Amino acid sequence: MFVENRESFSFFFNDHKWSQVINSLEYEKIRSNHLPSQFSVIICNVPTGNDINLLLDDIINDYANMINVFRLSTKNQLLTTIVRLNLTCVKTIDELLSKKFIYIDNARLPVTEYLASTEVLICSKCFQIGHFRSTCKSLLEYCKLCGIGIDDVKQHKDVCNSKQCCVICSVQLNIIKIIQQIIDSTITIFLILNGNRGDYLRSHESAISTDAANSQWREKHKELEQLKEKEKEEEEDEKEEDEDDDDEEEENEEDDDEEEEEDDDEEGEDDDDDEEEEEEEREEEEKEKEEEEEEEEEEEEEDEDEEEDEDEDEEEEEEEEEKEEGEEEEDEKEEEEEEEEEQQQKRKIRSTTKNPKRRRD
Repeated sequence: MFVENRESFSFFFNDHKWSQVINSLEYEKIRSNHLPSQFSVIICNVPTGNDINLLLDDIINDYANMINVFRLSTKNQLLTTIVRLNLTCVKTIDELLSKKFIYIDNARLPVTEYLASTEVLICSKCFQIGHFRSTCKSLLEYCKLCGIGIDDVKQHKDVCNSKQCCVICSVQLNIIKIIQQIIDSTITIFLILNGNRGDYLRSHESAISTDAANSQWREKHKELEQLKEKEKEEEEDEKEEDEDDDDEEEENEEDDDEEEEEDDDEEGEDDDDDEEEEEEEREEEEKEKEEEEEEEEEEEEEDEDEEEDEDEDEEEEEEEEEKEEGEEEEDEKEEEEEEEEEQQQKRKIRSTTKNPKRRRD
């Protein structure tokens, strides 16, 4: 379940706000063991010798919404003087941040907002954002320098052109220009700051070290300027070469155009003769088409007449067949009547043989 703001999260985080049954159904609620970073503040300058549990007891006396307290450590697991506090009440967090200080054991300690470190997932195979190498679906592995997708990176190292290109956006990168922009924006500030420190130096050696550092920065700056000039010269040379190539291409195109015009003039005369012949052929073809159409129309008329005659013959045959069928039916009826009369006579004869009285009568 997701929420939009801290207030709604703190509401649902409280177990007392939930009912035991939802829509007459029992449920099991599983919540996260830790709060998000938006519910945390930092206390600075806490001595490393102080016990965290005692510190938690002192803070809970003033702020009952405190959940837990723990001390931040470095990568080498060394303790620091920074302590993180987790609270569930948004009002308490805003109150502490507005005060900017908290009093513990007669000590005034600064309070600041906790900003969690960003975690960005970058795949080492395709260099896309949002997943790791183990879950990567890419069939190809991409080179770190040129950004080309290949099957075997080890074999590609011998063939790589070493031109740095972004894998994500496929844009060629120029690191020298990027470094120049960074140094140009920072070197002036660096020189001004080191120059202003001359009045507050404690020893002659520190002044020498700052001068040496400044000279090194100046030398690097000069080297970068030289690289810039070389690049500009190379670009100008390339432009000149391109212009020369363009001029040659234009001259060649002009020559080709003249030759094409001459060829067109010669072809124009031939085209006139060809057009006349084509017109004659078209007229002949049209005449032939008209004759063929007339023949087809005549054939269609003949076919229609034949079909009409056939239809009339078929109708006459059908009428004759109907007449014959009618006559046959009449003959059959007469035969049936005769058979019935014969059967009746036979029945009479039988009846007389069975009853002698009738015979006497």
